[in-house]
This record gives sequence, C-alpha cells and structure tokens, in this order.
Amino acid sequence: MKRHRDLLDLLDSLEGQTCHDFEVILVIEKSHELFSKMEESLGSKQFKSSKVIMNNDCRGLSNARNIGIDHSGGAFIAFIDDDAVACSRWVELILDNFNDERICGVTGDVKPLWIGQDQRWFPSELNWLISCSYTLTPTRRTEVDRGFGVNMAFRRTSVDAVGKFNTRLGISEDRWLGGEDTDMFLRIKKGGDRVIFDPEISVMHKVGPERITYRNLVKRSIAGGVSVALMRDMCGYTVNQSKESSYLRILLTGFYPRTLWEMMHGERGSIRRITAVSMVIYAELLGFAIGMIERRKLPTFKSIKEKNSKRIDV
Repeated sequence: MKRHRDLLDLLDSLEGQTCHDFEVILVIEKSHELFSKMEESLGSKQFKSSKVIMNNDCRGLSNARNIGIDHSGGAFIAFIDDDAVACSRWVELILDNFNDERICGVTGDVKPLWIGQDQRWFPSELNWLISCSYTLTPTRRTEVDRGFGVNMAFRRTSVDAVGKFNTRLGISEDRWLGGEDTDMFLRIKKGGDRVIFDPEISVMHKVGPERITYRNLVKRSIAGGVSVALMRDMCGYTVNQSKESSYLRILLTGFYPRTLWEMMHGERGSIRRITAVSMVIYAELLGFAIGMIERRKLPTFKSIKEKNSKRIDV
C-alpha cells in the first residue's frame, strides 16, 4: 500500500500518452487491498485494455515481469517501475524506434525525481544506484548493450526467441540482486539483434531521502557486486561488459579531483559526496568477492546453456 499513490501517478502519466494503442498490465504482490484499489483505478482509466494480476506464488521482480509477459498480447512489451512516471510521448517514441525491424530492444533516459528534503548533495556519478541515468549513460540516440529496467521495451518475437527474465536474478523480498534486465539485453544482443538508447524516451524515477542514506547505498553496492559475480556463471557475463574499468577511471580522473577542489574551497556537500563514492567502491568490491564465493552454489552458465541449447530460460 505504500506504493498506492505512486501507482496512481504512474497511471496518470500513461493515460496522458500521445499514443493510446496499448494495454496496461499491473502485477501486484502481497497486498490484496492494493489489488482491489488498483483494479478500481484501472477501470476508471481510458485504456484500450487493462489487467490487474494478483501474484500469490513466485514473487520477485523477474517473476512479476514474466507474469506480465504471459498476460500481454502486443507485438512489443514495455516495462516501467511502479514509482516512475512516463513522459507524454513514451509509448509513441518506443513504437517509432521499433519501425526498424533490426531493433529488438529499446531503452531511454531516467531522470531522478527527488522527493522530500534537499538531496542536491548526491553525486550524479552514483545515480546508477537509484536506477537513474549517470556518468556513462549516452546523451544522444545510439546503439547500446543494455539499459535500465525502469525504462525498457522489447520486440515480442525476440523475447520468445531468447526466453523470459532469469528468475535467479532480480530483486525479491529477501534478495537484493539485480542484473535480470542486463541479462535480457545481452541475450538479445548475442542473438544478433540491435538495442537502441533514445534519450527522448524519458521517465522520471522517484527518489526519496531513504534511498540515498549511506546504509542503503552500501547495501545496494554490495548487492551490485554480488550480481556481477553471479552473472559470470549464470549468463556468461564478464567484468569487461560491466564497464567498471571505464567507470572507475572517470571517478579517479574526474570526480575525485573536482570534488577535492570543491572541498578545499568550502563547497557544502563535497565531503558527503566523497564519502558516499568511496563507500560504494569498497562495498562493490566486497560484494564481488562475496559473489565469487556464492556462485559455487549455483548452476553454471555452461550447464544452463547445455540444458537450454536454444534458450536461456527460467
């Protein structure tokens, strides 16, 4: 129920789209009260088609997305988070990009929508931790390897070919692992299809002060490091694909010198920024080490690939 207001804002942004030829599928976990309220809210909207699905069984983000896929009927499948709002041309621009039949994945810009107290101190270099565009995000339309799960779309035939989201990855009640969206993008790329980033396909992602506390940043960073390590065996992911070397170089040659200069000149917030970035780097390395140990308990990419010779499915 904490996301009820957020979901209403999301539905308002979808109702205000310039293109109306789409269906809305909402998957609810845990709360039957929220399910009833959203069923009523969806019924009052002017959507071509809408469904609210109660998921009482296999929970978690990957499972929810797969349930949405199973209940969808469109040629293209787009995903947006429950705490995000779409720009008015979101659907129109996604469809425009799919006019090129070589394109099977589309993603776009994610801007933070700050909620609550002053959060200007937060370094944009860490925006990836709040699922928003950051230092390595393109600023023009270009071909990419992957995008953000909060703002992504796929051609249905491509999803049918490579399989649905990997349920061994993705956030759930007792697990903060990510990577299921990256895994999907990379599988599509491996199949020879194109993934396009279009900055005009924009969404605003709500960020409350609780999401940028040191404790939460460390927790997300450790989970990110674990995810990279586990994805090595689970889907053939490599550290080079994670772009960590480029990211670290930007921090060392850009962020640290600039922020140290600001700190010497009394810039408010500079100490908090340096502290946050430093904690994230060490926590990510710690998570990667933990993941390298944990991955021994999981099926390897090779065994999964042999089991599913044509699909890496769930």
